Amino acid sequence: MATDIVVPAMPALFPLPLPPHFRRASKHITSETDLNHFLASPSAHSFIAFLMALGQAATGKKISDPCHEGSCVTALRMMLATLTTWVDETPPLQQSLRYGNPAYRDWAAKVVANAEVCSRPLPELQNVPLTTS
Repeated sequence: MATDIVVPAMPALFPLPLPPHFRRASKHITSETDLNHFLASPSAHSFIAFLMALGQAATGKKISDPCHEGSCVTALRMMLATLTTWVDETPPLQQSLRYGNPAYRDWAAKVVANAEVCSRPLPELQNVPLTTS
C-alpha cells in the first residue's frame, strides 16, 4: 500500500541585499526570546524555504542517479576536500579535556589564514568584500 507524501507549501523567499555583507560569526541566540526573534525573521524563513526546496528536489531521486554538477558545486566540493585534508593534517590532541580539543584551534586558525585562497574558486564571491565587523 503506497502512501502519499504531503509536502507543505514553501514559504515566500525574501530578497537578499546585494552585495551581501559578511561579518565574523558570533553567538547571538542566548535566550528563548532571541530564538523566537530569529524564528520570526526573514533569514529563518528563507532558510526553511531552502531546506524545503532541497527536500522537494530530492523527492523520488536516488543517490546513484546522474546529475549535473555546476561550477559552483565543483568549487564547493574542492573547498570541502581542502578542509577535510586540513582536518586529517590536524589530528586531535591526546589529552582529556572536558570541552573540545585544542587541535581545533589550530585547524580554525588555518582556515582563517587561508579563507581568501579557499574561497577564490567560488565565482559568486569574487568581488564581495569580506568584513570582520
